[in-house]
Amino acid sequence: MRIVLLMVVVIVGLLLRFIDVSNDPPGLYVDEVSIGYNAYQILTTGKDEYGIAHPLWFRSYGDYKLPVYIYMVAGSMAIFGKTEFAVRFPSLIAGILTIPLFYLFLEKLVCLEKDTVLRKRLTYVPLLASFLLAISSWHIQFSRGGFEITVGTLFYLLGVYLFIMWLEKKKTWSILVSVLSFILAMYTYHTFRILSPLALLFIAYREKVYKHPKTLPAILAVVVLCLPIILFTLSPHGSERFSATSAFAQLKMTNIWQQLINYPLLFLSNYLSFFSFDFLFSFGDGIGRHQIPLFGELYRWQLPFFLAGIYFLLRQKKSIIKNTTLLLFLTAPLAGALAVPSPHALRSLPLVIPCMVLIAIGVVFIIQKIHRFKIVLLSLLIIIATYEFLFYLHFYYVHYPQVNQLDWGAGYKGIVQATSQQKSKYTYIVVDDVLNYAPEYFHFYDPSIRYMMVSESWQKPKKWGDAPVLYIRPFYGQRTGKDLVANIYLKGINHDIYAQLWEIK
Repeated sequence: MRIVLLMVVVIVGLLLRFIDVSNDPPGLYVDEVSIGYNAYQILTTGKDEYGIAHPLWFRSYGDYKLPVYIYMVAGSMAIFGKTEFAVRFPSLIAGILTIPLFYLFLEKLVCLEKDTVLRKRLTYVPLLASFLLAISSWHIQFSRGGFEITVGTLFYLLGVYLFIMWLEKKKTWSILVSVLSFILAMYTYHTFRILSPLALLFIAYREKVYKHPKTLPAILAVVVLCLPIILFTLSPHGSERFSATSAFAQLKMTNIWQQLINYPLLFLSNYLSFFSFDFLFSFGDGIGRHQIPLFGELYRWQLPFFLAGIYFLLRQKKSIIKNTTLLLFLTAPLAGALAVPSPHALRSLPLVIPCMVLIAIGVVFIIQKIHRFKIVLLSLLIIIATYEFLFYLHFYYVHYPQVNQLDWGAGYKGIVQATSQQKSKYTYIVVDDVLNYAPEYFHFYDPSIRYMMVSESWQKPKKWGDAPVLYIRPFYGQRTGKDLVANIYLKGINHDIYAQLWEIK
């Protein structure tokens, strides 16, 4: 029966992540098109957009991207072509696979509980937590976009799960694949450049590998596999991302003593912000690509159960599910706390895993504690949870594609399509640099277009003579004109103009 219910949960999670994923979110945002273009270049030429053959690091918009997701997209493009779906496919599949893996992970933790009473009380937690993950707005949001963090979270959870298996059965393959999973996470997204080494150090300490000479080859293998990313992280290119987002760069310290005092306080403030009720239950991080407006990362109905789950676990003296959940809960924001803005839903996606465990335990704990009116409580819980979830789905599919379309680069695809239709008529194509992401979209959707970026004050050079020029610019208020070639409209009832194509004579 549990297998059947788990299959239902996975199907629910699949549908919530799969339906209309090419069009909602409403457009590829700039990192997605950068990933997609590099992946297509790798697939077709074996080189990135800068002509480097099979690179380990991909130069991108303002930083360098890690390789795993880009090579996965290259694989999906071999099947689906250069499409929005192909760019999002690895994240989509990772989001779906995380659900059954999460169930197996919790099932293993419950089975390893030595306290038979506690083990019996936690019987339904794995299935319930998996269902909560399947309908989690936090996890759905990042599974439906081309986000590397979703794949990294899958690898990270797989590493934790296989390490738990190692503790139980001491199978060599499980610890080897566990370590490999943590390393793959490191090469997938920046957050895991901190979380994975911490996990590997914990494994080394927990298993006291330094006391066993036979483990020396394995240690050397891990060092060799990690060495490229360690050297990259210490290089100017590898530290470029951290320098751009570092929380400490915001502080102007004049001496070492100020740094010693203020840096830890800033880190602590950022770290605690990830556990704030505003972030988790009310407003999220306020970034349009990361959530529905006015929704937190968790549903509001989950708040009392979240607190109850924490209370229940803290009361346990010796419990593997307590130790594992709290360890994941407390370490998940460590990487995000080093950067701004904080809190940040993307960088802290691994936090969704322990949060779902806490909420599931809280639900089970409260229901088990209340003997009278249990049916009434369950019915009320289902009604409230269903209402908020349907409210979320309505906002996601009806309002979000209109209200937040600019967060996803909506309009740029229309610019490229309109330009493609007109390019043969013009000697020169110029683009107002206010549309600063245009180059990435031209690369992805039509790399054959030859254009140049110009300032807002640009005027046609006299040496161009009577050569026809197509001028692409944002909408500055003039809706019509004899030299207007095309208006680029945003989707929505207002029929807003995003950009315009003008002919310059």
